[in-house]
Amino acid sequence: MIKKTLISIILCIFFVYLYSCNGLNVKPNYEKGFIKYFGSSTSKSFAGQVQLTSDGGYILIGTSNRDMYIAKTDAAGNMIWDKNYGGVGADSGRAIKQMSDGSFMALGTFYSTTNTVTGMYFLKLNQNGDTIWSKKYYTKRTLRNCFGADFIFDEQDNRFCLVGGVENKNQNQTYLGAFRVLVEADGSLANLQGSSTSSGNQQEEYITGINTFANCIIKDQNDYYFTGTSGNSADPFGLFLVQMNKNLSISNTMFQTTLQADKSVNATQMLKFDDGSYIFVGSGINEGNISPYILQCSSISFPSAPSNPKTTYLGNGKSGNGRSIVALKDGSGYVVVGSIDVTNANGNTNKNMYITKLRKDGSTIWEKNYGSNENDEASFIKQTADNGFIILANTKIQNSENVITLLKLDENGDIKN
Repeated sequence: MIKKTLISIILCIFFVYLYSCNGLNVKPNYEKGFIKYFGSSTSKSFAGQVQLTSDGGYILIGTSNRDMYIAKTDAAGNMIWDKNYGGVGADSGRAIKQMSDGSFMALGTFYSTTNTVTGMYFLKLNQNGDTIWSKKYYTKRTLRNCFGADFIFDEQDNRFCLVGGVENKNQNQTYLGAFRVLVEADGSLANLQGSSTSSGNQQEEYITGINTFANCIIKDQNDYYFTGTSGNSADPFGLFLVQMNKNLSISNTMFQTTLQADKSVNATQMLKFDDGSYIFVGSGINEGNISPYILQCSSISFPSAPSNPKTTYLGNGKSGNGRSIVALKDGSGYVVVGSIDVTNANGNTNKNMYITKLRKDGSTIWEKNYGSNENDEASFIKQTADNGFIILANTKIQNSENVITLLKLDENGDIKN
């Protein structure tokens, strides 16, 4: 009996060893790529951002069925849960981040049927996607639409700074201004003093301009910086950069004409580095085409011109858009995503997802595009733990509306099966 028991134990140990050697109980191979689809295929869906989560999976945000749409996945892109947030009007999702306690913060736009205007829509969710609280911020200026685009959490002050756009009116003309709101960790409006534009408490401000919109916000030790698109009487389509302090008071503003006077450009995302250098990604006019581009500056000393500005147009002269950029973890360069126009065999032009890896000087290491005979566009990119990339995109599948697409690529920009 003892002998049989001993043999059974040995056999169990042997099979456990085989189980381990065959990789059946080890972590999945993250180098293998995937393509996963989210949102409704019968109603237009739009991609916002994707972020890595503390459990090794992903969280993504966008718009589907005229609601803010959020989905949580595992490391292989398999959906754990997805939920819609909003009311009966047209709502949308643009930015999402995971907090240190595991909760998620999401920003977008909410339509108010009561006031028939839109406002910023800010939510805190638990790890299962259940709403802890939701807030809606409207401009103080009566019956004006405002929109949420990006946000950042200030750990020092335990506050969030939200940016986007606000509808503005001047002499019966309607245009957009950059809009920003500062809120406490519980979502309540911050109690600010000493605003640069008014006395007393001031929770919001906006920057006037022709078709001005804030797309991205970052923070260094002392100040916030946001960038986007703006215009003036000479050029209605340009990049701008704004520096402001922790009370939203504007310290400095620099518009596209200072950065690059002979081109029309915009900025959808920016990075600022410890050495004071900047890099912007967006779209600009290059020899008659609107093409993806990056703009690098070794430093910016407001309000004078930036030091050593360098613009690199991407996509080999093809029309397209630059949407998102990530700095590689090893410091060797960047990866940019967006879209380029491709002409198929039938002579039709469609957008394809575009991805390119660049050296620090902006020169191309490789570039690739993914898509079909429909319009596809990448909206956001992050680098993964295995040095690959996770990309959120809009894709058009045959006989369906736009869907939100999550792609995992390896370090060479390829999808491994």
